[in-house]
Amino acid sequence: MTTNTPILKLNIGRTFLIGLAFMAICLFWEIYDSVMPLFLRNFKMFDNNKTLVGIIMALDNVLALVLLPFMGKLSDDFPKYTAKHPKLHKLGKRMPFIIVGTVLAVIALMFLTLGHETQNLILMLTATSFLLVFMSLYRSPAVAFMPDITPKPLRSKANAIINIMGVVGGVTAMVLTYIFLKTRTVPVNGEDVKYIQYGLSNWLLMISVAVLMILAMVVMIVKVKENKFIEEKQKLLDEAGIVEDEQDLDEKQQQEIAKKEGGRFKKLGLTKAQLISLMFLLGAAFLWFMAYNGLKTFYSTFYLEYLNQKNFQLPMIIGQAAGFAAFVPAGLLGSRLGRKKTVMLGIFVCILGLLIACTMVFTVSKENIPLINILMIVVFIFVGAGWATINVHSYVMSVEMANKHNTGAFTGLYYSFTMTAQILTPIVVGAIIDASSIKFMFPYATILMAAALLVMGFVKHGNARTIAKKGIEALAGEED
Repeated sequence: MTTNTPILKLNIGRTFLIGLAFMAICLFWEIYDSVMPLFLRNFKMFDNNKTLVGIIMALDNVLALVLLPFMGKLSDDFPKYTAKHPKLHKLGKRMPFIIVGTVLAVIALMFLTLGHETQNLILMLTATSFLLVFMSLYRSPAVAFMPDITPKPLRSKANAIINIMGVVGGVTAMVLTYIFLKTRTVPVNGEDVKYIQYGLSNWLLMISVAVLMILAMVVMIVKVKENKFIEEKQKLLDEAGIVEDEQDLDEKQQQEIAKKEGGRFKKLGLTKAQLISLMFLLGAAFLWFMAYNGLKTFYSTFYLEYLNQKNFQLPMIIGQAAGFAAFVPAGLLGSRLGRKKTVMLGIFVCILGLLIACTMVFTVSKENIPLINILMIVVFIFVGAGWATINVHSYVMSVEMANKHNTGAFTGLYYSFTMTAQILTPIVVGAIIDASSIKFMFPYATILMAAALLVMGFVKHGNARTIAKKGIEALAGEED
């Protein structure tokens, strides 16, 4: 018996507040992914070796693969470790990670910039290594924050707001790079080649990023009362007569559910049917992240080297705007179609955009910059809207199968698959570029996105559901 009680209403202001952490994370990664390949290019050993650049750009994901699941589980269990430390316990289980990770990351970012500006490659790469560790400290806890305080039926709508905050961070990053990044022209083999210049502009860019990250953290410290928010969520569920987690049902009810769904894996808390769906969902996420991030990592390089154009930000900004506009409709559409069908629609929209890009790079002369710019704007409108539609629901679908004690662990598991994709895809695309042409990154992304659509068709769980205290019918046989 599915309950759609009107008492469950999303606290929009509170969701925006906890979304500040994700906004800062997206701001940082947009800057890092756009600027780091260009910083590396200023060092001779990286200038004409895209495979090596791809390896460096994959390091953050290698670290994240190990750290994100660990930090997610650690934050789940953090109340156990802070029970005897009132000041830490008062902060909650996610906020301490957000605070420590942000402060350390900002410090490391300044040393990375110093390494680039002084042409000290060892300093820059060392600072980069620490920076990537520090950013991994709080990503899982920050993302798991939303499910902690949001009832399951409202999580897609809440995640739409969180992703809007992410888009704000991404657009802010693109605007900052447009304002501050400056290029210099160097003659190479009779051609004028553009490189990022050194100087005050790079410092202003990175200091702006650091200030915005610290401001987001400070607002959260002042306004977010984590323990109180979690208690109020539970009170809301109790008043609505709703149980979110199967483990809160009696033993007989849990056994009945397990019987209907092929048995239960006690350590994971999942039925066999849920586990199969989760694996297909994570497999699809792996594929669409391979597609999207392979394209994203080398997009600035495509403009700067292949097209010899320094202004690559406009199509990306418009794509971010398209995603921004799509988040809320995607959340509402998920309530009507179901999360799975909405995700598949988002994948299909991405494929349409990528097909346009494939057609463009193989039929339009690279000297026809005005037409390429127009077509790339169209591409990013499709990809931005499709990507937003996917991301509103995909993470939420994975933690729909989690319970209140392991949300961080399931968050880390989701990121393990997506980060593995992001480890591999820059290396693969870099090798493709070195072996052939940067044009082939577009068919690469298209094929992988089509594969994700196929795999997603096998997912059977992850739609929003609640459990009335007097019934369990909603738990079994969940479909589209």
